[in-house]
Amino acid sequence: TDTASTLTRKLKRMGLAVPAKNLLLAGEVAVNWMHATYPGARVYLAATPALRRHAFRLGCQLVEDDPDFVLLGLDRRFDYTRLQQIANFVRDGAKLVATNPDHGHPGAGGRFVPETGALLASVVACSGVQPDHVIGKPAEGLFKEGLRRLKSMAAQTVMIGDNPLTDAAGARAAGMRCLLVGEGD
Repeated sequence: TDTASTLTRKLKRMGLAVPAKNLLLAGEVAVNWMHATYPGARVYLAATPALRRHAFRLGCQLVEDDPDFVLLGLDRRFDYTRLQQIANFVRDGAKLVATNPDHGHPGAGGRFVPETGALLASVVACSGVQPDHVIGKPAEGLFKEGLRRLKSMAAQTVMIGDNPLTDAAGARAAGMRCLLVGEGD
């Protein structure tokens, strides 16, 4: 939902001084990847305003019709109309890229908070089209980049997460240990 700079500001308001260079976010990485890998591609971006601003600043060609790619992130404006539109875009040949496959995460008071993977599941169910790329965990790219930034080896690094299907599976595939937090800890 955020870029490193927007999350840095949110964390600062919470009393946490975390530099943007220390944050690695699937949505921002997905937008950067799309721009670098497919420059000039027509992209329908279903995501937060922060990610849309980031894509625009990079020079991504954001479109509302006839895209080459649909980049699906956590989109809080996702509704039936948007689902229909995206399903038809991918059925008509647009490549589907998702920021992550997480169905949800724990929220305040133990409440479930839907995530991008829940939106992705609905697009796949309606269109019959699987994503061409999933950028976030458990894919190895974020883990490799995190290790590079930390200047660390996988065997000396612990992934802390809340989802065994993405956090733990991705850490295991990257050769890292994982500490799961959340329900039942």
